[in-house]
Amino acid sequence: MDKERLEMANSFGMIPVHINDHKDVADYLLSVEPHGMGRPIDANSFRFPVSVAHKAMRAVRLEVDKSDSISVDTKTSRKRGNLILVSDFFFSTDNFPIDILMEKSITLRGGQLFYQKIRNALLLEFRRGANFEPSTS
Repeated sequence: MDKERLEMANSFGMIPVHINDHKDVADYLLSVEPHGMGRPIDANSFRFPVSVAHKAMRAVRLEVDKSDSISVDTKTSRKRGNLILVSDFFFSTDNFPIDILMEKSITLRGGQLFYQKIRNALLLEFRRGANFEPSTS
């Protein structure tokens, strides 16, 4: 897991969760927020293999995007919640959890965010006290 992302989440008052610190990340999140999350934001990417299957696919160079983090998001989302994906997925995703999205009536919104290209400028503006209105960007 990218240590820099965890530190940044912590600096904004979020609770960073390192996947290696918890046997089951979804169970940990539900222990922190028992009713589930209303609007989880997945800013992860498939580049951090967790499951044995993903590690094996990577080893033999047959890797496709994995849905491990999306599975955690859907499991920990409230019914009728909103799941936001600003991750870095490419083309197809293996074992996408469409069933739980349908069961819980979760609204899925997504879009690719090239955050790494604009992050330093944004952080500099935040430190200067700039007030951003994302709906006008």
